[in-house]
Amino acid sequence: MPLQEDEWEAKDESFISVRISEFYSPRQVAFDLSLKLGDGRYLKVFRAGENFNEAELKNYEIDRGVRYVYFARENRQTYIKSSAAILSKIAGIAAIPIKTKFAMARIFSELYIQELLQCSDDDRPALVEQGKTLCSLLAGWIENEPALMPFLLNLEHTDPTIESLSFLTGMFASALSRRFPWKSVRTTENLLLASFLSDVGIAALPPEVAKLKPKRMTTAQRKQFEKHPELSYLLLEDLGILHENVLTIVRQHHEYSDGTGYPNKITGEKTLMLSKLVSLSGDIVRASSDFLLPPCEAAKMLIPELSKKAFTSHPEQVAKYDKDLLTKFFELFEKESVEGAAA
Repeated sequence: MPLQEDEWEAKDESFISVRISEFYSPRQVAFDLSLKLGDGRYLKVFRAGENFNEAELKNYEIDRGVRYVYFARENRQTYIKSSAAILSKIAGIAAIPIKTKFAMARIFSELYIQELLQCSDDDRPALVEQGKTLCSLLAGWIENEPALMPFLLNLEHTDPTIESLSFLTGMFASALSRRFPWKSVRTTENLLLASFLSDVGIAALPPEVAKLKPKRMTTAQRKQFEKHPELSYLLLEDLGILHENVLTIVRQHHEYSDGTGYPNKITGEKTLMLSKLVSLSGDIVRASSDFLLPPCEAAKMLIPELSKKAFTSHPEQVAKYDKDLLTKFFELFEKESVEGAAA
């Protein structure tokens, strides 16, 4: 059957998808936008240069039940930059809901991490430099967003992709760091950048290992997977353009205070506090994804009693994490999760 005028065929792997509810565009569309009709089949709904009509795109979501809009993979950088530019303009506007700003930050951050994971060795230095710029923008927004932590604790949807988990880990670590007197914009930038970069070493693993979730791995595959923080560190260290704190967080982002983490099973006193922040935040985010729960509920899967009583009632669970860090988290959780739920 011949294609209709606006229908066309293409390889699915040549496309990027973004939720229609979270897609943003300048007045004129920068590149073609399509809906997916089936495997390898697409319907073009906007052409490059046409005026963008948000209501018209959302009508497809309502009338046809489609959730995503698609554009060519080569336009990913264009969309990252345009989305970042929009966030920089709206970040300080109090009337714009945090949900809108967060969605904007999530989209371009996840696309950036996706690009970083798929890039060639030659392209990596430029992408890491771009990451510094993006994280500086995000840090400026986070610094002036008091509602961020209650919003994060009550998120209803956590995608299981590496990109989503890396982004959310950075956001949680950044929001939690604000509870400490030593926090700064530079600290936030380092936490975000390290979280975004921490899994680049997974791309160096055998494909049959890289595509599996850890809980589905054999013992041998798990041992290979647990090398990825060291692989990430070595890949990034060779670039010679990253602060030592960022490199250390990347290397230690799966280490635990009791020495049961990986890849080097180091104990708390040998681990950077920023690394401990990323380790705890990453565990909360992964639990949220695994158990399909908001982070405030998923945290209870890690530590059943989210209060200082846990130090005596659940010593084995809390031993993995830094005591001062958990104390701050318990204080924050008791106050802000309740406020977020009531908002």
